[in-house]
Amino acid sequence: MQPQPFDLDRIRNRIRSNGGARIERGGGREYSITACIAASGSTFAEAQQRADEVRFVVSGRRISADGPSSGNWNVQFVVQAPDNVDISVETSNGPIGIDGVSGRIDARAANGPIGIDDASGDITARAQNGPISVRGRRGRFDVDTANGPISIELSGSRWDGRL
Repeated sequence: MQPQPFDLDRIRNRIRSNGGARIERGGGREYSITACIAASGSTFAEAQQRADEVRFVVSGRRISADGPSSGNWNVQFVVQAPDNVDISVETSNGPIGIDGVSGRIDARAANGPIGIDDASGDITARAQNGPISVRGRRGRFDVDTANGPISIELSGSRWDGRL
């Protein structure tokens, strides 16, 4: 399957089971989104049926995943984004990874970690029951977590921006 370009400013990952999102810098001016579905069952056929029931909804400039209310399944979105993004991502029971992206980013995770590596711009990160880690050297960051640690690693001799 070929990647399909999306013109998005918000990515919403609504998952009833485990699921996550990774936002990384792409090479072009468009977004590329890959969705990786995993499902389990007592037989291969049962797992395949659960995976087949996962649906992706594109509504305006939002994308979400939904699936069966019973059973084990998860979706991991991998988003390649252009420079100067304006993106919002939410996960439930899954991680958020942000790598090398610049722009305005709002990341919210319930029961999962948030990792931010070499990102810049205005970045808000909120985690509930999960850690937040930041590694970089520039940007305006507003991070907060309930029931999880925050770690910040400077990847240079100074920070350019506000933490």
